[in-house]
Amino acid sequence: SVTCHAMAGRPLKLPGHRPLSHPDDRVRPFSGAAQRRSDPKLGPLARCLSRGPRRPGGVGFSQTPARALVDSVAAREASIRRLRRLAEDHAEGRVTETEARRELVDALLHCRVLSVEVCEAFENWQASSNRGGPLTDPQYIVRMKDDTRWLAESTLGEFLNFSSKTDPFFVIPSSKEPAAAPANQMTPKLQARRRQLGERHWAVLPLQASLLRRIRKAELLIMKESVQFRLRHVEEAMQEAATLKLPPELRLPSEELPPEPSTSSSSPPPAVSQLKQPVSRSSFSGSSFSRAFKLLPLGIEKTAVKSTFEEYIQRVPRRIASGTEQWKMLESALDDGGPLGLEWFWIQRQGAPPGPPSAGTADGLAVFRLKKLSSSYGQLLHFTVLDLEHFQEALEAVKALMFTYLPVRVIRFTLWYSLEEDGTYQLNKEAEAILKKLCFRWFQLTNSGGVRGQVMQRPRGEPPEDPEQPVDVRCIELCLGQVWLRGCAACPRASSSAGLTSCSQSLALAASCLRSFWSKDSAEAPRPESLLDAHSVAAWAHAKEGLVQALLNGDLERALALLEPAKFELSEDSVSKAPAYAGKSSSSATLALSLAKTLEATSSELPEVLCQAVSDAGELVKKGLTQESLREACVGLRIEELSETVAAMKPKDGSFGRLVLALEWSSVTLIDENTFEVPVHVAGTCLSHPHPVFYLPTSETDIFVVIVPWHGMAAVPNSDQAFAACTEILRAMTPMDESPYSAVQLSSFEVRQAVHTREIVDPVVLGMSGETMHVTEFSMLSVTSGREMPGRLSSYRKGGAHALPIASPFAMCIWHADMDEINAPLSVTLVR
Repeated sequence: SVTCHAMAGRPLKLPGHRPLSHPDDRVRPFSGAAQRRSDPKLGPLARCLSRGPRRPGGVGFSQTPARALVDSVAAREASIRRLRRLAEDHAEGRVTETEARRELVDALLHCRVLSVEVCEAFENWQASSNRGGPLTDPQYIVRMKDDTRWLAESTLGEFLNFSSKTDPFFVIPSSKEPAAAPANQMTPKLQARRRQLGERHWAVLPLQASLLRRIRKAELLIMKESVQFRLRHVEEAMQEAATLKLPPELRLPSEELPPEPSTSSSSPPPAVSQLKQPVSRSSFSGSSFSRAFKLLPLGIEKTAVKSTFEEYIQRVPRRIASGTEQWKMLESALDDGGPLGLEWFWIQRQGAPPGPPSAGTADGLAVFRLKKLSSSYGQLLHFTVLDLEHFQEALEAVKALMFTYLPVRVIRFTLWYSLEEDGTYQLNKEAEAILKKLCFRWFQLTNSGGVRGQVMQRPRGEPPEDPEQPVDVRCIELCLGQVWLRGCAACPRASSSAGLTSCSQSLALAASCLRSFWSKDSAEAPRPESLLDAHSVAAWAHAKEGLVQALLNGDLERALALLEPAKFELSEDSVSKAPAYAGKSSSSATLALSLAKTLEATSSELPEVLCQAVSDAGELVKKGLTQESLREACVGLRIEELSETVAAMKPKDGSFGRLVLALEWSSVTLIDENTFEVPVHVAGTCLSHPHPVFYLPTSETDIFVVIVPWHGMAAVPNSDQAFAACTEILRAMTPMDESPYSAVQLSSFEVRQAVHTREIVDPVVLGMSGETMHVTEFSMLSVTSGREMPGRLSSYRKGGAHALPIASPFAMCIWHADMDEINAPLSVTLVR
C-alpha cells in the first residue's frame, strides 16, 4: 500500500511508450494543452501517421484539407521509398525470394491504398472553400501516372507482371488474363521450365472489391488533371512563342538523342566462322596459395558427393561445422552445373602423405560459387577444418584461390549462430576474430529457417596482396547491330550485285528498326486539322472542345455514346497502289515487315533490344558507340569510324537497333580444352526438316539456344536466307515426348562479321516510301564452355553414347520463351 500511495499521480510507464507530461494532455491528447509547447519555435506536435486518419466528428478532428493532402502525399512517398529499398535489397541478394515476395505484396497493397487516399484528399482540397495552409506540389497528381513505372524494369518484375505504362494503382499485376493459345507448339514446354526449376515464383496481388469504385474515381481525377496540365502547358508555350516572335521552325524543342550505337562500311565482308582459340586452362593438379595448406578438387561425380560429405563432416568439431552451411543447402544448389555452380575442394596440409585426399584423410573442405545479381561476388558457402588452430591459414588459401579463378571484387562468407549447451544461439567468436584479422568485415545480417547468420565481406586487395581479377569469360556472347538510313544524298561507292539486298540478315532487329521509323513518321506527321478545309477545321475544333469539356465535367462516357462511327471507302487509286506482295510470306523482306506489324499491333518491344530513329543519324551512331559492352564485343569489326561514315552519306534520317547479350549454360561438362557437352532441355521435329532440333537451356529461364542441324543436306541457306528458313522450321516445330539424345557436343567457335553497308532493292516491300534505303550491319557470336572451374563436379559420363556431336553446317538461334506473339527467334547465326 505504501508503494501504491507513493506512485499515485504518476503517469503509467509502458515499454516503448512515451507518457504525456500534462494531465490535460492525457485526457485529450490531440487537442487543447497538447498543442501548446513551452518553446513556440518547435511548432505544433506532429501527428503520428500510424494512428490512421482521424474521422470527422472524432475527438480532436481539426485537420484542414490542405494538411490532410500534405500528410497523404508524405505517406505515399514513404511507401515509394520502401519499394525502392526493397528493389535494392533484392538486387543485392540481401533478402531471400520468399521474403522479397511477401514484402513486395504488402508494400504494393499499402501503396495502392495511399495512392487512392492522395486523390481523395486532393478532391477534398479542391472542393474546400479555404485552400490555405501548407501545400504540396500542385503537379503531384500528374506525376503519379509515371512514378511507379520503374517497377517493370526492376528485379521485382520477377514476381509480378508490372505494366511499363501508366498504372499507379497496380491494377495490371492484379488482373488475371486468360491464357491465350500459344502460337508456337514448343512454347508450353519452354515456359514450363520456370515452374520446374522453381527459379521464378509469381506473387499474387489481390485487388479488394471495395477499392474498385474508388480506384476508378481516382483514375478519372488523374486523367482530368493531366489534360488540364497539358492544355495549360500548350497555352503557355504558345504565349511564350508569340511574345518572343520566333520563327515556326524554332518553336519546337530540338530532338534528343539518347546513347545508341551504329555502323557502316563500304564492302560487305563475309561472315567468318572459325574455331575459337581454347580458353587458357592450366592443368590443375593442386593449388598452393599458402605455405601450410593446398587445395585439391574432389574429383568425384554428383551422385557420390553426399556420402563423401557425410563421411567427412563426422570428423569436424561440432562448433566449427555448425557455423557454416549444412548439407541441405548445398544439396539444393547441386542442380546448377553451369559456370554459376558449386566448386568443391579438399584442404590438405603441405607435406601430407602422397596420394589424393579423401573424406577420411582431408584436413578441411571448401565449397564456393560465383554469384551474379546486380553485381558479382564470390560466395563461400561451406568452410570447415579439423582444428580451429588451422582456421586462419586454411582460409587464406581458400581466399587466394577464389580471387584467382573468380572474376569478382568481393568474397562473402556467412557465419551462422549455433546452439550452445546452455540452450542459446551464439556466434563463434573465435572464427569471427580470425575473419576480421583477414580483413573480412561485417556486411549484413541474414536469417534462414529461424537461425540468424552474420555475413562477412572481404574486398579484393591490390597486387601483390591479392591476385589480379581474371577476365570474365562468358559461355555465350552475342552482339548484333543495324543502322538503317533513308534518303542518303551521298551514297557509298557504286553498288555491285553483292551490295544489294532485299533486307538485313537479322530480321527481328530489322523489324524493330522499321517500327522505329513508323513511330518517328507518326510523331512528325502534320496535325489532323492541317489536312482539312476551313469548314472541317471548325467542326473538328468544336468536336475536340466538346470532348475535352465532357472529360472535365465527368460526362465523357455519355458524350461518346452519342457519337456515330463513320465508314471511309477506299478510292480506286488507293486500292490500285496496294503492294502486290500482300499475303505472301516467302521472302525475308516480307517476314521482316510481318514481324514489324506484329510488334506495332501488340505495342510490344523485343526483349534485350534497344532501337531508335532520329534525323541526325551520325550523332546517333556517335553516342551509341559509347556503350562499353558494345565496344568490347565489337573489337576488330571496324566500328571506330562508323559515325563519320554515316554522316558522310548525308541521310535524311536513320534508325539504329542493337542487341548485346551475355549468357551462361545452365549446365556444361568439359570434354577437353575445346569441346564440351550441354544437356538438352527439349527436342522437336519438323516435317520439312530431316534432323531433330534441340533446345538447350541457359542461365536465363526464358532464353534458350536452339541448334538446327543442316549437315548432310544439299540445300543449305546462305546468311541472308538463314533467318527466314529457321523461322519457318521453328514455327512448324512439334515437341518430342523424349529427346533421342540427352546432350549435344559442341566445339568452341566464334562467328564475326565486320561492318558492311548494302542498299535495299525495294523499300516499298518493307512498308517504306520509294526513297532510297541503306542498311549497315555487323555481328559477333562467341560460344565456349565458359570460365575455368577446376572444382566442378561431374554430372554425367563425358562423351557418352547419348551425346550427339554437332557437325557444321548448323544454325544457332536464340529463342525467347516470351516472344510467342511474333513466333520468331531473336537471332539466327549460320555456322559453317
